[in-house]
Amino acid sequence: MQLRKVEHPSGKSFYWACNGPDCPYESEEIKYTAANYDATPPLVCPKCGRSGGLQAAMMSEGIPAAPQPTKPSLPPNEVDQSRKQWE
Repeated sequence: MQLRKVEHPSGKSFYWACNGPDCPYESEEIKYTAANYDATPPLVCPKCGRSGGLQAAMMSEGIPAAPQPTKPSLPPNEVDQSRKQWE
């Protein structure tokens, strides 16, 4: 993710800062409220345009970034056959 949340020492406000090595972007100070306390960072830096893309959005929502492989499934009659082989 390109933007990170930086808390002011007072703990009553924060700002967004760009993670880009050559971008000095920092947003204005934002006062904490109940609505923005757990806010997710913007997906695109307004100064350099870097973004975390889809992966950043998915990770911020708690969804895995890469699809998880699925196990191959057998038709029900083959499952019964394979169980009998092991019994």
